[in-house]
Amino acid sequence: MKPLKPTSESRARTSKPRPEKPAPAAEILDFVKARIETHPMALGDEIEVRVDRLGYSIFTSADGSPVARLRPVDQRKRFEILYWCYEKGGWRPVHGRKPTIMGLVDALEFIDDDPLCCFWL
Repeated sequence: MKPLKPTSESRARTSKPRPEKPAPAAEILDFVKARIETHPMALGDEIEVRVDRLGYSIFTSADGSPVARLRPVDQRKRFEILYWCYEKGGWRPVHGRKPTIMGLVDALEFIDDDPLCCFWL
């Protein structure tokens, strides 16, 4: 009488070899990050862009102070613009509870122009 489940020996002989997984790419090209890094920012400041699951955070390279965050809204075509609130210690929408949503180029120009005096302190 045969056993109901195959033994580990029979499974090892009949199992197909697994295809090798390709090596992970060293870095995935992020065109949004590259576009932000190449945008000429206010006062000629050098900036640093950090990417995380919530969006693209922009910091000054000189002292690492936060400038702005661009949070993707719809598959990286439009972004919500946030500023760093020093009083509350976090990212906040520019216009209070109403989100400011723009395309990437318009958002970068808005940050650069800083009409509300909240980005370049």
